[in-house]
Amino acid sequence: SGRFGKLNKRVTFPETLDLGPYMSEAGESTDIYKLYAVVVHIDMLNASFFGHYICYTKDIQGTWYRIDDCK
Repeated sequence: SGRFGKLNKRVTFPETLDLGPYMSEAGESTDIYKLYAVVVHIDMLNASFFGHYICYTKDIQGTWYRIDDCK
């Protein structure tokens, strides 16, 4: 425990996150969050401190786009 390491496999997670069960008090707003962007680190030279970042973002219609300044 307390150790960090590289992930060399695909990571998946839901696009909707309900934090309601973990909140101490009921708020005025919803505790449900929808994913609209993801930042990904592309490993280069097998080093976590060196590489390239790309972003995926979703528009209001639900279409995902890749944002990459190298392409």
